[in-house]
Amino acid sequence: MPKPKATSRRLSGLTEKVTGKVTETVVDNLNPHKVKSGLDGFKNFVLKGSGMQVAIGMVIGGAFSGLISAFMNTVLNPLLAAVFGETTMDGVWILELNGSMVRFGALFTAVLNFLILTASLYFFFVLPLNKIVQLIDKENNIDLSKRPETDVDVLNKILKELKALNKK
Repeated sequence: MPKPKATSRRLSGLTEKVTGKVTETVVDNLNPHKVKSGLDGFKNFVLKGSGMQVAIGMVIGGAFSGLISAFMNTVLNPLLAAVFGETTMDGVWILELNGSMVRFGALFTAVLNFLILTASLYFFFVLPLNKIVQLIDKENNIDLSKRPETDVDVLNKILKELKALNKK
C-alpha cells in the first residue's frame, strides 16, 4: 500500500508550485507594458484581415441563414408536406416507440435546410469570391503555383546535401 502522507506532501508541493506559477503569470500579465502590447496585438488581429473577415462572415451567414430558413418554412416545407397530405413536415414519417414520438420528417427538414444553406452559401458567395480573387491575381501576374520557399524546404535541401556528403 502506498504511503498517503508522502503522496499528499508531494501533491501539496506540486500544488504550491503550480499555484505560484499561475499567480506569477497573472501578475506578470498585469504589467502595464504587457497589457498595452497585448491590447495592440488584439487590435491588430481585429482590424487586420482575419478578425474582420470572420465578423463579416458571421453577419452575412446569420442573415443568409434567416433568409433560407424563411424560404424553407414558408415555401418548401409546406409544399413537401402537402405531397404527404400533412400541413407540416413535422407530421410526416412519425414512429411511435413506447409512447415516444420519433419525428423523421422534422429531421429531414433540418437536414434539407442545412444542405440548401451550405449549397447556397457556396454557390452565391464562395465560388464568386474565388473567381474574383483568381481574376485579381491573374491581373497582377501572381502565380499561386510558385509558392515561396519555406524553412522546411531549406532544411530538406540541407539534409539532401549532408546525405550526399556522407556517401562520398
